[in-house]
Amino acid sequence: MELKLIKRKPPIGADECWVLDHYAAPGGRTELAELFTDAKYRHPAGGAQLGNRLAETVRVCAPNTSWLKRADKVVAIPSSRSLARQLAAALALELGLDRPANDDLAWARPVPSMKSFLAAERAAQLDRAMTAAPIPGGSVVLVDDLMESLATFAEASRAVRLAGADRVTCIALVLIDRDL
Repeated sequence: MELKLIKRKPPIGADECWVLDHYAAPGGRTELAELFTDAKYRHPAGGAQLGNRLAETVRVCAPNTSWLKRADKVVAIPSSRSLARQLAAALALELGLDRPANDDLAWARPVPSMKSFLAAERAAQLDRAMTAAPIPGGSVVLVDDLMESLATFAEASRAVRLAGADRVTCIALVLIDRDL
Protein backbone atom coordinates (compact mmCIF):
# COMPACT_ATOMS: atom_id res chain seq x y z
CA MET A 1 0.00 0.00 0.00
CA GLU A 2 1.43 3.36 -1.06
CA LEU A 3 2.04 5.93 1.67
CA LYS A 4 0.69 9.36 0.78
CA LEU A 5 -0.79 12.50 2.27
CA ILE A 6 -3.34 14.38 0.18
CA LYS A 7 -3.76 18.09 0.88
CA ARG A 8 -7.37 19.28 0.91
CA LYS A 9 -9.00 22.67 1.19
CA PRO A 10 -9.28 23.30 4.94
CA PRO A 11 -12.63 23.75 6.62
CA ILE A 12 -13.64 27.11 8.06
CA GLY A 13 -11.48 27.79 11.12
CA ALA A 14 -8.61 25.47 10.15
CA ASP A 15 -5.29 26.36 8.57
CA GLU A 16 -4.54 23.07 6.81
CA CYS A 17 -6.31 19.82 6.03
CA TRP A 18 -4.88 16.44 5.05
CA VAL A 19 -6.18 12.96 4.31
CA LEU A 20 -4.31 9.68 3.79
CA ASP A 21 -6.50 8.26 1.03
CA HIS A 22 -9.87 8.32 -0.65
CA TYR A 23 -12.57 5.96 0.55
CA ALA A 24 -13.58 4.91 -2.93
CA ALA A 25 -11.73 4.49 -6.17
CA PRO A 26 -13.04 3.50 -9.59
CA GLY A 27 -14.12 -0.09 -9.14
CA GLY A 28 -14.65 -0.11 -5.36
CA ARG A 29 -13.05 0.81 -2.05
CA THR A 30 -9.39 1.62 -1.64
CA GLU A 31 -7.26 -0.75 0.40
CA LEU A 32 -7.09 1.75 3.26
CA ALA A 33 -10.89 2.12 3.16
CA GLU A 34 -11.25 -1.65 3.55
CA LEU A 35 -8.97 -1.56 6.62
CA PHE A 36 -10.89 1.44 8.00
CA THR A 37 -14.28 -0.24 7.56
CA ASP A 38 -13.04 -3.43 9.19
CA ALA A 39 -11.54 -1.57 12.18
CA LYS A 40 -14.51 0.73 12.67
CA TYR A 41 -17.35 -1.74 12.32
CA ARG A 42 -16.05 -5.29 12.77
CA HIS A 43 -12.74 -5.46 14.62
CA PRO A 44 -12.10 -2.35 16.79
CA ALA A 45 -8.68 -3.68 17.81
CA GLY A 46 -7.59 -2.98 14.22
CA GLY A 47 -7.56 0.70 15.09
CA ALA A 48 -4.06 0.31 16.54
CA GLN A 49 -2.82 -0.93 13.15
CA LEU A 50 -4.43 2.06 11.43
CA GLY A 51 -2.95 4.40 14.04
CA ASN A 52 0.48 3.01 13.23
CA ARG A 53 -0.27 3.52 9.55
CA LEU A 54 -1.19 7.17 10.19
CA ALA A 55 1.98 7.73 12.23
CA GLU A 56 4.17 6.04 9.59
CA THR A 57 2.59 8.07 6.78
CA VAL A 58 3.16 11.34 8.62
CA ARG A 59 6.75 10.34 9.42
CA VAL A 60 7.53 9.41 5.80
CA CYS A 61 5.44 11.93 3.85
CA ALA A 62 5.53 15.04 6.01
CA PRO A 63 8.77 15.04 8.01
CA ASN A 64 9.56 18.71 7.41
CA THR A 65 6.13 20.30 7.17
CA SER A 66 5.49 23.34 9.31
CA TRP A 67 2.27 21.99 10.86
CA LEU A 68 4.08 18.88 12.01
CA LYS A 69 7.05 20.74 13.48
CA ARG A 70 4.82 23.22 15.31
CA ALA A 71 2.29 20.73 16.70
CA ASP A 72 1.76 21.22 20.42
CA LYS A 73 -1.29 19.03 20.94
CA VAL A 74 -3.14 16.24 19.14
CA VAL A 75 -6.91 16.09 19.69
CA ALA A 76 -9.33 13.36 18.57
CA ILE A 77 -12.73 14.21 17.16
CA PRO A 78 -15.23 12.79 19.68
CA SER A 79 -17.01 9.65 18.54
CA SER A 80 -19.08 6.83 19.95
CA ARG A 81 -16.42 4.48 18.58
CA SER A 82 -12.79 4.55 19.61
CA LEU A 83 -11.09 4.68 16.19
CA ALA A 84 -10.39 8.45 16.09
CA ARG A 85 -8.95 8.24 19.63
CA GLN A 86 -6.68 5.37 18.59
CA LEU A 87 -5.48 7.32 15.55
CA ALA A 88 -4.85 10.47 17.62
CA ALA A 89 -2.95 8.50 20.28
CA ALA A 90 -0.64 6.96 17.66
CA LEU A 91 0.02 10.33 16.03
CA ALA A 92 0.74 11.98 19.39
CA LEU A 93 3.22 9.20 20.21
CA GLU A 94 4.91 9.68 16.83
CA LEU A 95 5.20 13.44 17.45
CA GLY A 96 6.47 13.01 21.01
CA LEU A 97 3.40 14.70 22.47
CA ASP A 98 1.15 13.77 25.38
CA ARG A 99 -1.55 11.21 24.68
CA PRO A 100 -4.84 12.99 23.89
CA ALA A 101 -7.30 13.13 26.79
CA ASN A 102 -10.84 11.91 26.17
CA ASP A 103 -12.22 15.28 27.25
CA ASP A 104 -9.96 17.52 25.10
CA LEU A 105 -12.91 17.91 22.75
CA ALA A 106 -16.46 16.86 23.63
CA TRP A 107 -20.04 17.18 22.51
CA ALA A 108 -21.72 20.09 24.28
CA ARG A 109 -25.14 18.77 23.30
CA PRO A 110 -26.57 15.68 21.62
CA VAL A 111 -26.34 15.59 17.83
CA PRO A 112 -28.01 13.14 15.45
CA SER A 113 -26.06 10.78 13.21
CA MET A 114 -24.76 12.77 10.25
CA LYS A 115 -25.09 9.95 7.71
CA SER A 116 -28.49 11.08 6.41
CA PHE A 117 -27.70 14.81 6.15
CA LEU A 118 -26.37 16.75 3.17
CA ALA A 119 -23.30 18.96 3.69
CA ALA A 120 -25.19 22.19 4.48
CA GLU A 121 -27.52 20.35 6.84
CA ARG A 122 -24.53 18.79 8.62
CA ALA A 123 -23.04 22.21 9.26
CA ALA A 124 -26.33 23.45 10.70
CA GLN A 125 -26.73 20.37 12.91
CA LEU A 126 -23.17 20.72 14.24
CA ASP A 127 -23.22 24.49 14.83
CA ARG A 128 -21.90 25.12 18.37
CA ALA A 129 -22.18 21.42 19.21
CA MET A 130 -18.63 20.97 20.58
CA THR A 131 -16.65 22.32 23.47
CA ALA A 132 -12.93 22.04 24.10
CA ALA A 133 -10.81 21.98 27.23
CA PRO A 134 -8.58 25.05 27.64
CA ILE A 135 -5.67 25.15 25.22
CA PRO A 136 -3.02 27.70 26.22
CA GLY A 137 -2.16 28.79 22.69
CA GLY A 138 -0.17 26.73 20.28
CA SER A 139 -0.88 24.47 17.37
CA VAL A 140 -3.51 21.73 17.49
CA VAL A 141 -3.79 18.75 15.15
CA LEU A 142 -7.37 17.46 14.96
CA VAL A 143 -7.68 13.78 14.03
CA ASP A 144 -10.70 11.94 12.67
CA ASP A 145 -11.16 8.63 10.94
CA LEU A 146 -13.41 9.85 8.12
CA MET A 147 -13.76 13.15 6.28
CA GLU A 148 -16.75 13.94 4.10
CA SER A 149 -18.39 17.36 4.33
CA LEU A 150 -15.77 19.06 6.58
CA ALA A 151 -18.59 20.14 8.92
CA THR A 152 -17.23 18.13 11.85
CA PHE A 153 -13.72 19.53 11.37
CA ALA A 154 -15.12 23.06 11.03
CA GLU A 155 -17.03 22.75 14.31
CA ALA A 156 -14.03 21.17 16.07
CA SER A 157 -11.80 23.96 14.74
CA ARG A 158 -14.20 26.56 16.12
CA ALA A 159 -14.21 24.88 19.53
CA VAL A 160 -10.42 24.53 19.88
CA ARG A 161 -9.81 28.09 18.67
CA LEU A 162 -12.33 29.35 21.21
CA ALA A 163 -10.41 27.32 23.82
CA GLY A 164 -7.16 29.06 22.88
CA ALA A 165 -5.55 27.30 19.89
CA ASP A 166 -3.58 29.60 17.57
CA ARG A 167 -3.29 27.19 14.66
CA VAL A 168 -5.41 24.20 13.60
CA THR A 169 -4.51 21.37 11.24
CA CYS A 170 -6.99 18.62 10.38
CA ILE A 171 -6.04 15.10 9.33
CA ALA A 172 -8.26 12.13 8.52
CA LEU A 173 -7.66 8.58 7.49
CA VAL A 174 -10.06 8.42 4.54
CA LEU A 175 -12.07 10.88 2.48
CA ILE A 176 -15.49 10.20 1.03
CA ASP A 177 -15.33 12.21 -2.17
CA ARG A 178 -18.62 12.36 -4.02
CA ASP A 179 -16.79 13.34 -7.24
CA LEU A 180 -15.26 9.88 -7.78
